[in-house]
Amino acid sequence: MKIIISLLLFLTLFLASCSDSIPTATEVDVVADVGGCPDGVTTSEAGKIYITDICDGSVKRINDDGTATVIVAPGLIEAPDGVTAVTTDEGKEILYVTETGTDPITGEIISSDGSVKKIDVDTGVVTEFVDNSVISNPTGIADDSSGNLYIADQSGSVYKVPVDGSGNAKAPVDLTADLPSDVTIEAPHGITLVEDEDSNVTLYVTDQGTANNSIIKIEVDTTASPVVTEIVAPAPASSEEGKFNKPHGISKDNNGAIFVADENNNRVAVITPNGNVITFAGSSDGTAGDTSGDPKKAKLNSPRGIAVDSEGSVLVCDYANGKVKKVKQ
Repeated sequence: MKIIISLLLFLTLFLASCSDSIPTATEVDVVADVGGCPDGVTTSEAGKIYITDICDGSVKRINDDGTATVIVAPGLIEAPDGVTAVTTDEGKEILYVTETGTDPITGEIISSDGSVKKIDVDTGVVTEFVDNSVISNPTGIADDSSGNLYIADQSGSVYKVPVDGSGNAKAPVDLTADLPSDVTIEAPHGITLVEDEDSNVTLYVTDQGTANNSIIKIEVDTTASPVVTEIVAPAPASSEEGKFNKPHGISKDNNGAIFVADENNNRVAVITPNGNVITFAGSSDGTAGDTSGDPKKAKLNSPRGIAVDSEGSVLVCDYANGKVKKVKQ
């Protein structure tokens, strides 16, 4: 009897630990109705939310009351996509934004004029931080604690842009130049990272190529060559629960959960620790819509940018609805 009780207790604890490792959405709320084409989203160290509008070229801050303050007016950046916020030692907020060469409506590459812009939030001044001599179609962007940038180039590569002690960008380094034979990368788009105490960085990248729809993991060791693997294998686009259809933005919370804006499936998906893909919020059958509340009934329409805030809530640019929404967990 004692053995049976012990086994039951072990099983109960085991199942509880497994369930705890998979996040559960509790509510979907509208943070802001911004109109236009909200594409990229990030949060700053101070908890401020910034978004890009890939259609009109603006960059905005979302205020607590749901209004939006224009940081960069339309016309200064052509097709801004990914965005990441950096706070300097002096407390100044800087945004880095990718100027993609992708058509905002069709998703097709229309030019090779992509670059990375640096934005002073206080003044709105835009300067070119990384030119287009190496990176041609930048989309997703992330930064590490040393200020280095990591960029997904939808033309087929993922780059590290080292930043020196003076804050200047060095030549981009292709982290995917030497892929293992069992890994393919077609159209990397979203990117997020985690960093260990030794400053080793692990990147997670969405590949929305039509033959891939996969998630790539890149381990960037400070003393060795990058190690590239796939945590979600390539698969034809599908609305099946476990498959992606044009995975766009990607973000990771402090508990290790990986969230993906599954654009053509109109949902936010989460990747479990064992590599399964399940719906976190939005339709489980790919149906588009615009409703909030119960995550199982909420509808999204072409979600793109995604970020996890300090409270663990998932912010998502509901692109075709012109809104920024929050999925609480």
